[in-house]
Amino acid sequence: MLFIAQVSFAQKKWRRYKSKPGNFKVKLPAKPTLKERKNQYILETESEGVLYQILFNKTRQNNDLKVAQKLVSKELDKVRRDLRLKEELRIESNMGTLMLGLPVQGIRFRNQRNQLYQYRVLVTKYHTYHFIITKYNKILDKARSAKFFGSFKLWKKEK
Repeated sequence: MLFIAQVSFAQKKWRRYKSKPGNFKVKLPAKPTLKERKNQYILETESEGVLYQILFNKTRQNNDLKVAQKLVSKELDKVRRDLRLKEELRIESNMGTLMLGLPVQGIRFRNQRNQLYQYRVLVTKYHTYHFIITKYNKILDKARSAKFFGSFKLWKKEK
């Protein structure tokens, strides 16, 4: 009985997964599913109450921070509409950073039920990537979100 309790507390090893349609590899805590909707793909997995998603589609544009900022604003508006504006969202951070040497725009916010959302957008020459982490209770281990965002790599260099 004690052995079973120890296993449940052990943190699972993250594995690297490749997405041929998205031209990337990323580490995830569980095997993901890949869904296709119109011109967009959704790679997602859930582990220990945390939902990890990468939405991606093909684009024909160069990375532009203004495009990424506009996409972050659209996502925030979409979440507000989904919540029917009944709840106030607390924005914890709105940041720009680098990922793969390209500018990335991100936002981190909570709703009144303390659900945490982290959202980042990366626009490369051929793809737009949307990274979403949803945590359904108070704390999201920063190491897990850093592992998810930091493990993302393009597996074929874009020309």
